[in-house]
Amino acid sequence: MRIGDNPSDLDVSDLDSVSCTDDEGNESAFGEARDEIDAYDDDPGESDVDSSVALAPLVPTTDSEFQTEAKQSLDRAFAEDHSLENAAVELKTLRMASNVSLKLVREAVIAAIVEGIKLVPGNPSLQRREITRIIDRWGELINKIGGVDGSESVEVLQFHCASSDRLPLFGQILASLYQNDIVEEDDIRRWHSKPLSHGDGVKPGPQLDGVRKCWLVGKRMIEQFDEQESDEEDE
Repeated sequence: MRIGDNPSDLDVSDLDSVSCTDDEGNESAFGEARDEIDAYDDDPGESDVDSSVALAPLVPTTDSEFQTEAKQSLDRAFAEDHSLENAAVELKTLRMASNVSLKLVREAVIAAIVEGIKLVPGNPSLQRREITRIIDRWGELINKIGGVDGSESVEVLQFHCASSDRLPLFGQILASLYQNDIVEEDDIRRWHSKPLSHGDGVKPGPQLDGVRKCWLVGKRMIEQFDEQESDEEDE
């Protein structure tokens, strides 16, 4: 199943005015050494890594320090074209040393991937190719860090895009992750059903506007799923 081949179907750039409501039509409320590494991996069979890889030598003590170290590790992996396995091992080692949540690692990976996509204003065809190139090469790293959680990955992508100049690319990136089997249809549906996904608890402002635009793009994607399933049943 493929969706999002028409980029205009999944573009948030034209959603300047959005209003998310609940089921009754009311406006939603918004308020203010290797063996150890294997323990963090859901698939020990993928832990064969080049022993020459230098593991992160620093020991961050705060989330911000971890984010800095993770960004440096990912920047190096992208620049030097590391294997996915080696890049994942460095992140797992850094996580063990810093004792941060897996979600924080996922945030670092998704931020690096999204920011690694070159913006190509005014050229939708080249922009799609750039998104495909980056997701094909690095998207699977999102799941190789361990603890695969597709709905959380979509949520992290949503909030990163909502707060950056990559907001117009949200739908195309999500479609590419789906087409590469990095997130599944059920993951997208679970993400979309969460109150946080359409802005509950997010303070009013630009981020909330972006979050709600991404939610509407997700709604369009789910409508495409439903239409395809209906067509398959009719055949």
